[in-house]
Amino acid sequence: MVKAGPRIGFNSAALIRLLADLAQTEPAPPKQPLAERLGLWLGWADAISLATALNGPAAAAAVVGAGAPAARPGASSPARAAADAVARVRADLAQAIGADAGLLASDEPPGNVADFLPFRRHYQAQQRVMAARIGPLRARVRAVVAGVSPRLGQLAALDATLDNALGARERSLLAAVPSWLEKRFHHLRQAHLATPAAAPAPGGLAPCPPPAAWRAVFCNEVQAVLRAEIDLRLQPVDGLIDALHQALHHEP
Repeated sequence: MVKAGPRIGFNSAALIRLLADLAQTEPAPPKQPLAERLGLWLGWADAISLATALNGPAAAAAVVGAGAPAARPGASSPARAAADAVARVRADLAQAIGADAGLLASDEPPGNVADFLPFRRHYQAQQRVMAARIGPLRARVRAVVAGVSPRLGQLAALDATLDNALGARERSLLAAVPSWLEKRFHHLRQAHLATPAAAPAPGGLAPCPPPAAWRAVFCNEVQAVLRAEIDLRLQPVDGLIDALHQALHHEP
């Protein structure tokens, strides 16, 4: 049996903690503060857009673009509709994760048992579905938020700016997740092959362990990583929803 990896001691996204656990490593804390790292990731055009978003509500509205009709504070329908949309997308993505999990964990001919390619294709397909659903959802929620008040319009503009500036980097980093999982795949397989054979049964026949047992374990881990990635991708949307609820229920 493969030992569980160490728990991560610093505050980080669930996806990072889970990948570190599966790799049985503990990544070092960032050497630079977040503000300094953002400065390295943002180009001059991004910096101008960010300054515009932070300059004031009027300038921020231009960054967001077309928004939703203005909603008076206290009207809960925009927040409810936006929250319902987020819940539907989250549920649909979670359902899609398990749709073909049985195929990935099933027995395969011996020649294919070490092939990670089906898992890679499955994971990348799920990532494409996430991007297709969450990107438009984030834009719709952002438009609703921008229509509530100038203050939230500024927040929506900031979110739009960061989405445009950091989207490519996020896609690049998330595209590397299947490679992390491939290492885990081969680690589990090697641990399975190194497991001592069971004691011979009466008659000299040794019981054969289920060949797909380690694959079923790995399939469960893939699903856990996919769920963590959904949560990571939805974090900005959840933040917008939280801000919307706060504004509608607490602003005068």
